[in-house]
Amino acid sequence: ANSLHNLGNCYRDLCEFDKSAECLTKSLTLLSQNYGVENEDVADTCHCLAETLIARCELDDAITYLERALAIRRKKLGALDLNIASTLYNLAMISQTKGNWSNAMKYGKEALRIQRMTVGDNSPITLKTLECIGCVHKAKRDFEAAIQCFDKCISNGKT
Repeated sequence: ANSLHNLGNCYRDLCEFDKSAECLTKSLTLLSQNYGVENEDVADTCHCLAETLIARCELDDAITYLERALAIRRKKLGALDLNIASTLYNLAMISQTKGNWSNAMKYGKEALRIQRMTVGDNSPITLKTLECIGCVHKAKRDFEAAIQCFDKCISNGKT
């Protein structure tokens, strides 16, 4: 199952998304059978499969896998884990793409809170999430809030 997971990620990196999805789906099935559906490796594979589905523009299916990964990660990893923040960030980005500003903001703010508490305000991943939140504010035409987010990114080194 782990080799299938790794092969699926290699195929995703090579932009061979059908092969990636096939490998990751097989890995997910084996992991679920062997370790149960609430295993951390199942969560990781769900997250990776969702990233492949995002690349294929299959956003609704990606949301399903990200929500599954998030539920497992919350249960197994606790509240302040960067893997949870990564899943939340991906959910925020999909929500932003779909124009669901309230979900984009909800997921983005939660990811940002976790990132600030674990890696600080100046981390590249924290700044990337802050930039995402700024884009949501901009899309909602809340320019003052967007400018504040972008200014914080710039002042902390993200240009």
